[in-house]
Amino acid sequence: MIYIGTKAPTESTKVVMTGEGTQISTSAFYSSYDKAEYVGYQYIEGQQHGYGKCNETSANCTVNGNTVYNSAIKQAINKWYAGTTLEKDAATKALVSQDQIFCNDRGPSSTQTAAWRSTRATYYYGAYGRLISKKEPQLICPTSSDKYTVGTSNGNGALTYPVGLITADEVAMAGGKFETSNSTYYLYTNRLYWSGSPGYFYSGGNALGFFVNSSGNLDYNSYVDNDLGARPVISLSSKVKLSGSGTYNDVYTVVGGNSTENTSSGKSFDTVFAANNTDIFDENGIRYEGADPNNYICLDSNKEGACSSSSLLFRIIGLFDEDTSSDGTTSAGTKKLLKVIDTNNYGGTDGKEWSGQRENISNNWSESYLKSELNGTYLSNLINISYTNNKLANSIVSAKWHLGGTDGSNYNTLTAAGFYTQERNIKAVYNGNPTNLYAKVGLMYPSDYGYATVGGSSKNKSACRNQALYNWDSSTYTDCKNNDWLFISQKNFVHGYEWLISPNASVPYFSAYLSKSGNILSSKYVNDYVDFTTFSIRPTFYLDSNLLKIIGGTGTSTDPYHIG
Repeated sequence: MIYIGTKAPTESTKVVMTGEGTQISTSAFYSSYDKAEYVGYQYIEGQQHGYGKCNETSANCTVNGNTVYNSAIKQAINKWYAGTTLEKDAATKALVSQDQIFCNDRGPSSTQTAAWRSTRATYYYGAYGRLISKKEPQLICPTSSDKYTVGTSNGNGALTYPVGLITADEVAMAGGKFETSNSTYYLYTNRLYWSGSPGYFYSGGNALGFFVNSSGNLDYNSYVDNDLGARPVISLSSKVKLSGSGTYNDVYTVVGGNSTENTSSGKSFDTVFAANNTDIFDENGIRYEGADPNNYICLDSNKEGACSSSSLLFRIIGLFDEDTSSDGTTSAGTKKLLKVIDTNNYGGTDGKEWSGQRENISNNWSESYLKSELNGTYLSNLINISYTNNKLANSIVSAKWHLGGTDGSNYNTLTAAGFYTQERNIKAVYNGNPTNLYAKVGLMYPSDYGYATVGGSSKNKSACRNQALYNWDSSTYTDCKNNDWLFISQKNFVHGYEWLISPNASVPYFSAYLSKSGNILSSKYVNDYVDFTTFSIRPTFYLDSNLLKIIGGTGTSTDPYHIG
């Protein structure tokens, strides 16, 4: 949510609200403009992505021997936030999400070739390439050190208060365009105000940032020492209860702090699958981790006890915020979804080709016969099993599947976090292949596998997180795979190798797979082509957390969770 002021909307201001009251104040982004570092929400001299945990309202602090500077806009926003009930009142504070990422993307533009320098070198930042050159906004923050967060599980942990700025990408998605006036979308205020996205640094000594100008268009040519409007952004907790319809005369009103309370009909996914740091952790989603967590779920119509059919027994990968579609092509918005994986090998004794058949030598997932089979025959058979819960058909969501993959330069270096980023990297696809698609059924990601371990006594969780998944076959890292339920649970498959959804970005007939040795490979051998090799298949899909609840079970294999 973005700050719009303290004055209630009227009939005449129901679409746009304008004037000084739509911002808390005006502020420079930073007090000087002659260094490339000054586009940062925080910065460290000589570093492109500098940050550190500081007193939010102070100008600077020392972290690990480095002086970390807070930007002027950061100081202004946090001074305001600290004085509001959002921070001072415990009940109100609990309504605000502590997990929100505020992106200050200081990575290179797609057009940038020269290396970053503090001075005397022109450098275009990421949002410039996406919004000015390509017109392709995105909601992914590419660099972990630019993800400003309160905690460290999903970002840099540099914030004390969960507040920041809107990104230029978000402005673009709402209707802001470069060099095009727009006074009819809700972000128009007839004032100039800052976004949190750097624009570029000019070799003559000018740091510039993205902003919304008084005509409503998105621009990137404001010196960072200019005084523009400050409009804070926060996110409500997913557990907040709202009343109202969202119109100007029936605005949404927070009426409670727990929309996921238990009811007589069951427990919400949020309640059951909350991070507990024992077997459920918050790492780019709420995930089950460990050698054998209690994450079994049965999709039958029973309320308790053993699953009525082994074909309906699944395991939960985690709870994720993911984009969905109602028509299979366009976004219907983000929902909280429960991601599950089949406990059975759909490949059977023969296995299946990733592309679906020998004649289809292509790693374009949208054209894969396996993708069509999973969303056709497999799904139809699942829904028509006699014991299947009657809510299941409507609860399996057409979700976005990200199709970024490795290439020749990084297939052997990516960690779990590295794979997660690569999977969502719209540049990491082979020429002509889609960057993503909407579908009901897919396969697990390499990152799902990498995040599912807690490590062991010789290599702990941190060591596993910092090691490339390519190297998990090494005897040095047996603790990683042997404490990973996604590896252990497929050991008995006829085919010890398993196809994953991520196509190779540099070779059109390779894709990622999990080897029987516990490492992630990307088809580097001729007999591993997507049209030639048959591996195990574990279908994976998302369930809508708004439509289902947990009505029984403890999550064990003999007493799985049951839905209703």
